[in-house]
Amino acid sequence: QYTTALGYQQKALAIYEKKSDSARTAALYGSITWIYAILKINLEEGHQMAKSGTKMAAKLNNLQLVSYNLNSRGLLFKAQEAYDSAVYYLKRSIEVAQQAEDLAVIGYNKILLGEVMLATGRLSEAERLFREAEEEC
Repeated sequence: QYTTALGYQQKALAIYEKKSDSARTAALYGSITWIYAILKINLEEGHQMAKSGTKMAAKLNNLQLVSYNLNSRGLLFKAQEAYDSAVYYLKRSIEVAQQAEDLAVIGYNKILLGEVMLATGRLSEAERLFREAEEEC
């Protein structure tokens, strides 16, 4: 029920933006852009939100939120079938997630990278990434 979830996320965003709560705003930017990517809607708006979320999280020195918003950019590019850009952002997200020791995000990004490899016909790379993701998870 992504549409319902999106409505609640947008209501929460309005509250936290009004309160100037940067951490929760950055988290919601990541959540909303994730839904945009899944539904393949508002992709350009999603890119702007993910950029803003990344900047906010970096100012807070919150590596987990930086990684989360980089992941969202990768998902948006994947939805647009801009696979080179998707790979770039998903790999950056992995690098930051490794610094944050966030194994869940690392595993999830590797699954997404594997899906990109499948979409581009790089089957052995996809298999390797799926196996690595399995280990991370």
